[in-house]
Amino acid sequence: MVESKILTIIKKRLRQYKGKPINQEKLVKIREDIYKGTRKYKSAPFAIVKKWIKEARADMAAKKKKTSTKRQSKKKNVKKVSKSKTKKSSVKKKAKSKKKTIAARVKPTMPMPEPKVSQSVKRSLEEIKSELSSSAPAAAPSGNVEVSPRRAPMVLDKVYLQSMSFEMASMRQALDRIGLQLDKLERELSAHREGGE
Repeated sequence: MVESKILTIIKKRLRQYKGKPINQEKLVKIREDIYKGTRKYKSAPFAIVKKWIKEARADMAAKKKKTSTKRQSKKKNVKKVSKSKTKKSSVKKKAKSKKKTIAARVKPTMPMPEPKVSQSVKRSLEEIKSELSSSAPAAAPSGNVEVSPRRAPMVLDKVYLQSMSFEMASMRQALDRIGLQLDKLERELSAHREGGE
């Protein structure tokens, strides 16, 4: 964190430059100003001075945002106060007009007549129900029949089979390597046992 004194010195100098790019000469001037104001950092590296400048700019931008939002909120509050007086009367008028339009749109609803089903349709429904109840097993006395969903047939395409064969081949190779390593370790163990006895 930069000292507040350094930030104020840098901000003052940045206001003088007013967004112009900062070259080596300006960096030297800023560093001299910091030294005059604080009696420290006479030979501060320019990288550090640049970091301080960035922080000062960020601080200036944050303060600008705060002031602009305060101004906007003040303007909004003034507008709200002036509008609220006129809104009250207009809101009452709008509410009355809405009630009238809603009342005009709503019509009394009449009960829907029952749909007429022909005798042939009724007979066919009864036949279907009787067939289901007669073909239903004893475990389902209510007439409900369990239907198992069809399973999708397994489709094995050439690419899938080929990838599976590659995977199996790589597994075999890995197992062969592991077997070779185990054989080598076994030989080394037996050699150590014979040498130790």
